[in-house]
Amino acid sequence: MIPLSINIIFGIPVATLGLIFNTIILYIITNSKKLHTPVYTLVWNLSLTNSLLSSIYPIGLIALFIIQSNHLASYYFGSWVCKMSFYVSDVFTCVSNLTLAVISLERYDVIISSTWSNRPSRFVNIRFMVVLILVIWLVSLLLCIPNIIFTDSYVTDPFFCEIFRPDSGVQYYLTFFVVIVIIVPCVLMAYSYTKIGLYIVRRVRPGSLSSQRQHVEIRQKRNLLQVLIITTSTFFLLHFPHIIKILALSYGNISLKQVEQDHIVLYYLCTSTSGIAQLLVIINPIIFLTYDRNIKGQLRLRLLKWYGNCCTRSGISLS
Repeated sequence: MIPLSINIIFGIPVATLGLIFNTIILYIITNSKKLHTPVYTLVWNLSLTNSLLSSIYPIGLIALFIIQSNHLASYYFGSWVCKMSFYVSDVFTCVSNLTLAVISLERYDVIISSTWSNRPSRFVNIRFMVVLILVIWLVSLLLCIPNIIFTDSYVTDPFFCEIFRPDSGVQYYLTFFVVIVIIVPCVLMAYSYTKIGLYIVRRVRPGSLSSQRQHVEIRQKRNLLQVLIITTSTFFLLHFPHIIKILALSYGNISLKQVEQDHIVLYYLCTSTSGIAQLLVIINPIIFLTYDRNIKGQLRLRLLKWYGNCCTRSGISLS
Protein backbone atom coordinates (compact mmCIF):
# COMPACT_ATOMS: atom_id res chain seq x y z
CA MET A 1 0.00 0.00 0.00
CA ILE A 2 1.04 3.66 -0.26
CA PRO A 3 3.26 4.63 2.69
CA LEU A 4 1.18 5.65 5.66
CA SER A 5 2.92 9.04 5.88
CA ILE A 6 1.71 9.96 2.37
CA ASN A 7 -1.82 8.87 3.23
CA ILE A 8 -1.72 11.07 6.33
CA ILE A 9 -0.26 14.08 4.49
CA PHE A 10 -2.96 13.93 1.81
CA GLY A 11 -5.89 12.35 3.65
CA ILE A 12 -5.91 14.30 6.91
CA PRO A 13 -6.20 17.80 5.32
CA VAL A 14 -8.92 16.63 2.91
CA ALA A 15 -10.88 14.97 5.71
CA THR A 16 -10.42 17.98 8.02
CA LEU A 17 -11.63 20.49 5.41
CA GLY A 18 -14.51 18.21 4.47
CA LEU A 19 -15.53 17.91 8.12
CA ILE A 20 -15.36 21.69 8.64
CA PHE A 21 -17.34 22.66 5.53
CA ASN A 22 -20.00 19.97 5.98
CA THR A 23 -20.39 20.80 9.68
CA ILE A 24 -21.06 24.42 8.69
CA ILE A 25 -23.80 23.24 6.30
CA LEU A 26 -25.30 21.01 9.00
CA TYR A 27 -25.26 23.83 11.54
CA ILE A 28 -26.88 26.35 9.17
CA ILE A 29 -29.68 24.01 8.06
CA THR A 30 -30.34 22.68 11.57
CA ASN A 31 -30.59 26.12 13.15
CA SER A 32 -32.47 27.92 10.35
CA LYS A 33 -36.22 27.29 10.31
CA LYS A 34 -36.33 28.84 6.84
CA LEU A 35 -34.29 25.88 5.57
CA HIS A 36 -36.44 23.18 7.15
CA THR A 37 -37.77 22.20 3.73
CA PRO A 38 -37.71 18.90 1.79
CA VAL A 39 -34.86 19.85 -0.53
CA TYR A 40 -32.66 21.06 2.34
CA THR A 41 -33.45 17.84 4.16
CA LEU A 42 -31.64 16.13 1.29
CA VAL A 43 -28.77 18.60 1.54
CA TRP A 44 -28.62 17.97 5.30
CA ASN A 45 -28.44 14.22 4.69
CA LEU A 46 -25.67 14.75 2.10
CA SER A 47 -23.63 16.88 4.51
CA LEU A 48 -24.16 14.42 7.35
CA THR A 49 -22.90 11.56 5.17
CA ASN A 50 -19.88 13.55 4.02
CA SER A 51 -19.13 14.52 7.62
CA LEU A 52 -19.19 10.88 8.70
CA LEU A 53 -17.01 9.90 5.75
CA SER A 54 -14.57 12.67 6.61
CA SER A 55 -14.51 11.61 10.26
CA ILE A 56 -13.71 7.93 9.83
CA TYR A 57 -10.78 8.53 7.47
CA PRO A 58 -8.39 10.29 9.89
CA ILE A 59 -9.52 8.09 12.77
CA GLY A 60 -8.69 4.97 10.75
CA LEU A 61 -5.32 6.33 9.63
CA ILE A 62 -4.28 7.33 13.15
CA ALA A 63 -5.37 3.97 14.57
CA LEU A 64 -3.48 2.17 11.81
CA PHE A 65 -0.36 4.26 12.50
CA ILE A 66 -0.49 3.42 16.23
CA ILE A 67 -1.01 -0.29 15.58
CA GLN A 68 1.81 -0.50 13.05
CA SER A 69 4.17 1.50 15.24
CA ASN A 70 3.60 -0.85 18.18
CA HIS A 71 3.76 -4.02 16.02
CA LEU A 72 0.24 -5.05 17.00
CA ALA A 73 -0.70 -6.21 13.52
CA SER A 74 -2.22 -9.65 13.06
CA TYR A 75 -4.06 -11.21 10.15
CA TYR A 76 -7.37 -11.57 12.00
CA PHE A 77 -7.37 -7.98 13.23
CA GLY A 78 -6.20 -6.69 9.85
CA SER A 79 -8.89 -8.69 8.08
CA TRP A 80 -11.59 -7.27 10.35
CA VAL A 81 -10.36 -3.69 9.85
CA CYS A 82 -10.18 -4.28 6.09
CA LYS A 83 -13.74 -5.55 5.80
CA MET A 84 -15.26 -2.91 8.07
CA SER A 85 -13.37 0.02 6.52
CA PHE A 86 -14.42 -0.98 3.02
CA TYR A 87 -18.01 -1.56 4.08
CA VAL A 88 -18.48 1.66 6.06
CA SER A 89 -16.74 3.94 3.54
CA ASP A 90 -18.66 2.41 0.61
CA VAL A 91 -21.97 2.79 2.49
CA PHE A 92 -21.30 6.50 3.03
CA THR A 93 -20.18 6.90 -0.59
CA CYS A 94 -23.32 5.15 -1.81
CA VAL A 95 -25.60 7.32 0.36
CA SER A 96 -23.82 10.48 -0.80
CA ASN A 97 -24.03 9.64 -4.52
CA LEU A 98 -27.66 8.52 -4.38
CA THR A 99 -28.59 11.65 -2.43
CA LEU A 100 -26.96 13.82 -5.11
CA ALA A 101 -29.02 11.97 -7.73
CA VAL A 102 -32.25 12.50 -5.77
CA ILE A 103 -31.46 16.21 -5.36
CA SER A 104 -31.16 16.50 -9.15
CA LEU A 105 -34.49 14.70 -9.61
CA GLU A 106 -36.11 16.95 -7.00
CA ARG A 107 -34.91 20.06 -8.82
CA TYR A 108 -36.15 18.68 -12.14
CA ASP A 109 -39.56 17.80 -10.71
CA VAL A 110 -40.03 21.16 -8.99
CA ILE A 111 -38.72 23.39 -11.79
CA ILE A 112 -39.89 21.58 -14.94
CA SER A 113 -42.13 18.56 -14.48
CA SER A 114 -44.63 20.03 -12.02
CA THR A 115 -44.68 23.32 -13.97
CA TRP A 116 -45.70 21.69 -17.26
CA SER A 117 -48.21 19.30 -15.71
CA ASN A 118 -49.74 21.87 -13.31
CA ARG A 119 -49.48 19.51 -10.36
CA PRO A 120 -47.71 19.85 -7.02
CA SER A 121 -44.29 18.24 -6.84
CA ARG A 122 -44.03 14.94 -4.99
CA PHE A 123 -40.90 16.22 -3.31
CA VAL A 124 -42.62 19.04 -1.39
CA ASN A 125 -43.90 16.53 1.16
CA ILE A 126 -41.44 16.35 4.05
CA ARG A 127 -42.65 12.87 5.08
CA PHE A 128 -42.08 11.57 1.58
CA MET A 129 -38.56 13.01 1.66
CA VAL A 130 -37.76 11.41 5.03
CA VAL A 131 -38.98 8.04 3.78
CA LEU A 132 -36.90 8.48 0.63
CA ILE A 133 -33.78 9.20 2.71
CA LEU A 134 -34.41 6.11 4.84
CA VAL A 135 -34.75 4.05 1.65
CA ILE A 136 -31.43 5.43 0.41
CA TRP A 137 -29.72 4.37 3.64
CA LEU A 138 -31.34 0.93 3.59
CA VAL A 139 -30.36 0.31 -0.04
CA SER A 140 -26.80 1.44 0.68
CA LEU A 141 -26.45 -0.78 3.75
CA LEU A 142 -27.70 -3.82 1.82
CA LEU A 143 -25.83 -3.06 -1.40
CA CYS A 144 -22.45 -2.93 0.36
CA ILE A 145 -22.80 -6.21 2.29
CA PRO A 146 -20.81 -8.18 -0.35
CA ASN A 147 -17.82 -6.01 0.58
CA ILE A 148 -17.60 -7.97 3.82
CA ILE A 149 -17.39 -11.20 1.80
CA PHE A 150 -15.06 -10.12 -0.99
CA THR A 151 -12.57 -7.89 0.84
CA ASP A 152 -9.72 -9.28 2.91
CA SER A 153 -6.12 -8.70 3.88
CA TYR A 154 -3.09 -10.93 3.34
CA VAL A 155 -1.70 -13.28 5.98
CA THR A 156 1.81 -12.04 5.18
CA ASP A 157 0.67 -8.40 5.08
CA PRO A 158 -2.29 -7.92 7.45
CA PHE A 159 -2.87 -4.29 6.49
CA PHE A 160 -2.75 -4.68 2.73
CA CYS A 161 -6.46 -4.58 1.98
CA GLU A 162 -8.16 -5.11 -1.36
CA ILE A 163 -11.48 -6.26 -2.72
CA PHE A 164 -10.37 -8.37 -5.67
CA ARG A 165 -10.47 -12.18 -5.51
CA PRO A 166 -9.96 -13.98 -8.88
CA ASP A 167 -11.87 -17.11 -7.82
CA SER A 168 -15.13 -15.33 -6.95
CA GLY A 169 -17.97 -13.56 -8.70
CA VAL A 170 -16.64 -10.21 -7.56
CA GLN A 171 -16.41 -8.91 -11.14
CA TYR A 172 -20.18 -8.98 -11.50
CA TYR A 173 -20.72 -7.39 -8.11
CA LEU A 174 -18.23 -4.59 -8.81
CA THR A 175 -19.84 -3.92 -12.19
CA PHE A 176 -23.28 -3.76 -10.57
CA PHE A 177 -21.94 -1.53 -7.78
CA VAL A 178 -20.28 0.89 -10.22
CA VAL A 179 -23.44 1.10 -12.33
CA ILE A 180 -25.81 1.70 -9.39
CA VAL A 181 -23.60 3.94 -7.25
CA ILE A 182 -21.70 5.97 -9.85
CA ILE A 183 -23.00 5.67 -13.41
CA VAL A 184 -26.75 5.84 -12.69
CA PRO A 185 -26.45 8.92 -10.41
CA CYS A 186 -24.19 10.59 -12.98
CA VAL A 187 -26.68 9.92 -15.80
CA LEU A 188 -29.61 11.17 -13.71
CA MET A 189 -27.72 14.32 -12.74
CA ALA A 190 -26.62 14.96 -16.33
CA TYR A 191 -30.16 14.45 -17.69
CA SER A 192 -31.95 16.50 -15.00
CA TYR A 193 -29.50 19.39 -15.00
CA THR A 194 -29.32 19.51 -18.80
CA LYS A 195 -33.11 19.78 -18.96
CA ILE A 196 -33.10 22.44 -16.24
CA GLY A 197 -30.34 24.37 -18.01
CA LEU A 198 -32.19 24.36 -21.33
CA TYR A 199 -35.41 25.40 -19.60
CA ILE A 200 -33.70 28.30 -17.81
CA VAL A 201 -31.96 29.53 -20.98
CA ARG A 202 -35.12 29.43 -23.09
CA ARG A 203 -37.44 30.79 -20.43
CA VAL A 204 -38.72 34.30 -21.07
CA ARG A 205 -40.76 36.16 -18.47
CA PRO A 206 -44.00 37.72 -19.76
CA GLY A 207 -44.11 41.48 -19.99
CA SER A 208 -41.31 44.02 -20.30
CA LEU A 209 -38.43 44.16 -17.84
CA SER A 210 -36.18 47.04 -16.97
CA SER A 211 -32.55 46.84 -18.08
CA GLN A 212 -31.47 46.43 -14.46
CA ARG A 213 -33.89 43.54 -13.94
CA GLN A 214 -32.75 41.92 -17.17
CA HIS A 215 -29.14 42.18 -16.01
CA VAL A 216 -30.06 40.52 -12.68
CA GLU A 217 -31.88 37.68 -14.44
CA ILE A 218 -29.00 37.08 -16.83
CA ARG A 219 -26.60 36.92 -13.88
CA GLN A 220 -28.89 34.51 -11.99
CA LYS A 221 -29.17 32.26 -15.04
CA ARG A 222 -25.40 32.30 -15.48
CA ASN A 223 -24.83 31.37 -11.83
CA LEU A 224 -27.37 28.54 -12.01
CA LEU A 225 -25.80 27.13 -15.16
CA GLN A 226 -22.38 27.27 -13.48
CA VAL A 227 -23.73 25.28 -10.52
CA LEU A 228 -25.27 22.64 -12.78
CA ILE A 229 -22.11 22.24 -14.85
CA ILE A 230 -19.74 22.19 -11.87
CA THR A 231 -21.86 19.71 -9.90
CA THR A 232 -22.20 17.20 -12.73
CA SER A 233 -18.70 17.52 -14.20
CA THR A 234 -16.85 17.26 -10.87
CA PHE A 235 -18.91 14.21 -9.90
CA PHE A 236 -18.04 12.43 -13.14
CA LEU A 237 -14.40 13.54 -13.43
CA LEU A 238 -13.50 12.66 -9.83
CA HIS A 239 -15.15 9.24 -10.05
CA PHE A 240 -13.92 8.34 -13.53
CA PRO A 241 -10.37 7.22 -12.53
CA HIS A 242 -11.86 5.07 -9.75
CA ILE A 243 -14.25 3.40 -12.21
CA ILE A 244 -11.39 2.59 -14.59
CA LYS A 245 -9.27 1.15 -11.78
CA ILE A 246 -12.03 -1.07 -10.39
CA LEU A 247 -13.10 -2.50 -13.74
CA ALA A 248 -9.54 -2.89 -15.07
CA LEU A 249 -8.34 -4.83 -12.02
CA SER A 250 -11.43 -7.03 -11.77
CA TYR A 251 -11.79 -7.98 -15.44
CA GLY A 252 -8.04 -8.13 -15.98
CA ASN A 253 -7.70 -10.74 -13.21
CA ILE A 254 -5.00 -8.61 -11.58
CA SER A 255 -4.71 -8.02 -7.85
CA LEU A 256 -3.53 -4.75 -6.40
CA LYS A 257 -0.76 -6.65 -4.65
CA GLN A 258 0.50 -7.90 -8.01
CA VAL A 259 0.43 -4.38 -9.42
CA GLU A 260 2.51 -3.20 -6.46
CA GLN A 261 5.14 -5.85 -7.14
CA ASP A 262 5.32 -5.37 -10.92
CA HIS A 263 4.50 -1.70 -11.62
CA ILE A 264 5.05 0.58 -8.64
CA VAL A 265 4.13 3.78 -10.52
CA LEU A 266 0.89 2.25 -11.79
CA TYR A 267 0.23 1.06 -8.24
CA TYR A 268 0.52 4.59 -6.88
CA LEU A 269 -1.86 5.81 -9.59
CA CYS A 270 -4.38 3.07 -8.76
CA THR A 271 -4.36 3.74 -5.04
CA SER A 272 -4.69 7.49 -5.55
CA THR A 273 -8.07 7.17 -7.31
CA SER A 274 -9.95 6.74 -4.01
CA GLY A 275 -8.35 9.91 -2.68
CA ILE A 276 -9.34 11.82 -5.81
CA ALA A 277 -12.98 10.76 -5.40
CA GLN A 278 -12.71 11.76 -1.73
CA LEU A 279 -12.35 15.39 -2.82
CA LEU A 280 -16.12 15.49 -3.32
CA VAL A 281 -16.55 15.86 0.46
CA ILE A 282 -14.94 19.29 0.08
CA ILE A 283 -16.34 20.34 -3.30
CA ASN A 284 -20.02 19.62 -2.55
CA PRO A 285 -20.31 21.90 0.52
CA ILE A 286 -18.25 24.60 -1.19
CA ILE A 287 -20.77 24.60 -4.06
CA PHE A 288 -23.67 25.08 -1.63
CA LEU A 289 -21.83 27.76 0.37
CA THR A 290 -20.88 29.62 -2.81
CA TYR A 291 -23.98 29.38 -5.00
CA ASP A 292 -26.98 28.59 -2.78
CA ARG A 293 -28.51 31.96 -1.91
CA ASN A 294 -30.42 30.67 1.13
CA ILE A 295 -27.46 28.90 2.71
CA LYS A 296 -25.09 31.75 1.86
CA GLY A 297 -27.57 34.29 3.27
CA GLN A 298 -28.02 32.38 6.52
CA LEU A 299 -24.25 32.02 6.86
CA ARG A 300 -23.79 35.77 6.38
CA LEU A 301 -26.46 36.55 8.98
CA ARG A 302 -24.89 34.24 11.54
CA LEU A 303 -21.42 35.62 10.92
CA LEU A 304 -22.71 39.17 11.37
CA LYS A 305 -24.53 38.13 14.54
CA TRP A 306 -21.39 36.44 15.86
CA TYR A 307 -19.28 39.48 14.97
CA GLY A 308 -21.81 41.76 16.67
CA ASN A 309 -21.72 39.68 19.85
CA CYS A 310 -17.93 39.73 19.84
CA CYS A 311 -17.92 43.52 19.41
CA THR A 312 -20.48 43.93 22.20
CA ARG A 313 -18.43 41.84 24.61
CA SER A 314 -15.32 43.80 23.66
CA GLY A 315 -17.09 47.13 24.08
CA ILE A 316 -16.64 48.06 20.40
CA SER A 317 -19.43 49.95 18.66
CA LEU A 318 -20.49 48.63 15.25
CA SER A 319 -21.40 52.11 14.12
